[in-house]
Amino acid sequence: MLLSAQMEMDGLNDPIPGCLGELKLDIHDLVQLLATFESPLARQLAGVKERTVTLHSQFSAEPTRGRFSLSRLEANLLGTVISGQLEATEVDSSQPQVQGAFKAQGPDLPALLAVAARLGGADPQKIPGAVRGLKDRNLLLETEFGSDGGEITIPSLRAKGVGLNLESSWRLRNPLGDMGVQGEWRLAGDDLPLLLRLAALFAEAPRQGPDRGEQVAESGDELRNLADRVAAAGQQRFRFGSELDLDLATDRALVNKFQAAALGLQLTADLKAEQLRSTLPAFELDLKLDPFNPRALLGLLDLPVPETADRQALTRMDLVARLSGNREKFTLNPIDLRLDGTNLLGEAQINDLSKKELAFKLAIDRLDLDRYLPPESAKASATPETAAAAATQLPLELLRQLRLKGELKVAELKISGLKLQNFLIAIDAADGKITVDPLASELYGGSMVGNFNLEAGEQTAAIATANRISGVQAGPLLRDLTGKKERIRGRAEIDYRLSSQGVEVAELKGNLNGEANFAFREGAVVGVNIGRLLRQVGALAQGRTLATDQQELVTDFSELTGSARIVGGLIDNRDLSLKSPLLRLNGQGSANLVSEEVDYLLSATVAATAEGQEGRGLEELRGITVPIRVSGTFSELRYRPELGVGGLEQLQQNLRNLGRSFRQEGVRALEGLLGVPQPPSPPNGAPAGTESAPAPAPAPVKPEDQLKDNLRRLFR
Repeated sequence: MLLSAQMEMDGLNDPIPGCLGELKLDIHDLVQLLATFESPLARQLAGVKERTVTLHSQFSAEPTRGRFSLSRLEANLLGTVISGQLEATEVDSSQPQVQGAFKAQGPDLPALLAVAARLGGADPQKIPGAVRGLKDRNLLLETEFGSDGGEITIPSLRAKGVGLNLESSWRLRNPLGDMGVQGEWRLAGDDLPLLLRLAALFAEAPRQGPDRGEQVAESGDELRNLADRVAAAGQQRFRFGSELDLDLATDRALVNKFQAAALGLQLTADLKAEQLRSTLPAFELDLKLDPFNPRALLGLLDLPVPETADRQALTRMDLVARLSGNREKFTLNPIDLRLDGTNLLGEAQINDLSKKELAFKLAIDRLDLDRYLPPESAKASATPETAAAAATQLPLELLRQLRLKGELKVAELKISGLKLQNFLIAIDAADGKITVDPLASELYGGSMVGNFNLEAGEQTAAIATANRISGVQAGPLLRDLTGKKERIRGRAEIDYRLSSQGVEVAELKGNLNGEANFAFREGAVVGVNIGRLLRQVGALAQGRTLATDQQELVTDFSELTGSARIVGGLIDNRDLSLKSPLLRLNGQGSANLVSEEVDYLLSATVAATAEGQEGRGLEELRGITVPIRVSGTFSELRYRPELGVGGLEQLQQNLRNLGRSFRQEGVRALEGLLGVPQPPSPPNGAPAGTESAPAPAPAPVKPEDQLKDNLRRLFR
């Protein structure tokens, strides 16, 4: 080591003497010097190749004039060349003046990173691998600074290295008091994976505390894996920047034109913060997120990507919003969110963040929730075990914590296959009491309006709901809801009031109580043809088999009405009534919501006015009530006629009457066909059997001659 210095001093009797001097330092081997003084740095820097350190400076101080100068600063530290100068005047005044520049430049930044790794406890041997592919290995840091009217100005601050490029300029107001900072900065790079690999390396350096080694190792692996995914996705470029105005005198800060572009995201924002030194600083943030692909971003961050029925779901999103308030209470207004063609507008407010108290008012133009459900293959792969592990219980604790008040409108909504228009839901939840009122929508040519109430206790929940459905076309609704052929068609009018209590779904079904009224008009029951069942009864009574009918099994009706009481999960109906031109049907029975078993008895009667093709074959059943037993489950209903002894006797009598009627009508038809003279009808107003005045007797004609003549006339 070589150290030389020379200095001249004057004003030795002054409080601070003046001086003028020069200093030179030349260290040939810094590591050897540190080892001589037994410094632990010697061991940490043992692998450094460039160990030379040089320093050359010239300085002067004139305290009585308030002037200090560093006219020359030149240094070489481990291969990095440093130069600079500083001139300060009026340092004893309220507005000192300063002027200067600083520059550091080196040809091998990875070598400095290796030194930093040794000093930080990281593995320097991994630096070459971390910076693999680095094209520009130079380091550059330079700045100019000065003062202007009591402000310190930094018109230019530049830094460049490991693919990073920083440019900024700053002004510092009142640096010795309530400081203010104003400036702008821009940071850009073209190799984000490299920076992530370097961050992973330094993250694995030993830290103090138990189990820290394992934690930082996991963090390093995560950063390296992220670097690989970013490189594979081609998202190497990034850009950040903003304008900043911080003023402690007025206790406020402005961050304008903030821009961030990385990982496929482009964000712009403006932030205004006030009352910075209070316990609850206030802020106002305008935020804009340009369109991006949420699915790709989740994959890039190694976060779970939901499986959706539509593979194009979650592929486009953008957001415009304003956030204002403080860290405990803030408002989002407005919100303009677009997701896959769905536009959400509205506002939301966190009234108490610690209590998670939320209020909202949102409107959506169109939303297809079915797009975001798991695909059918994922649904089908569920096992009984996974189905049992699914959410079959009400989350009582979560429901008691819920504090929510708001309104949601959806102009067009699709959910579980159902298509709704002008859907409206208003919810108010606090302290375990949840009220939904109204729950309304237009759907399938009609409307629905209702309400829902839930009270969550510590062990169980009480539920009550009421709804009215008016003018809804049941057939299309059921087809869309189940994806299968509907069991009933017609225009529906339904109202119900239900209540239950419990935690599990089966328990809620078993405890269900309430009442319902329903009416379907101009519709049909699908899956059974009551007319055909009745014709089968008539055919069996005559010992014959009914021909196979390939037509759809439906029973048309003009009106189907009834009511039901629900007690303990058992639906009881006593007044089912079906009317059609063909028949009249009444019914009563029950259905179990838990076991889904049905036990029902229908009573079918052929209408006296039944005629036409549909009424053929039912003549023998006129005046007979045929019981039809309905059994099975909700998904598989069975229908079986049950004709008792009295009904069979009446059927046989009907058949005999029909036989006599057929014979009489048949003889008359044959006589008319053959032209056999009919007995004269009694005069108008004369009772049957009354004889009129005798007419002249016609000439006798032999019957065989008459028959031959009529046959010739028939086949002529």
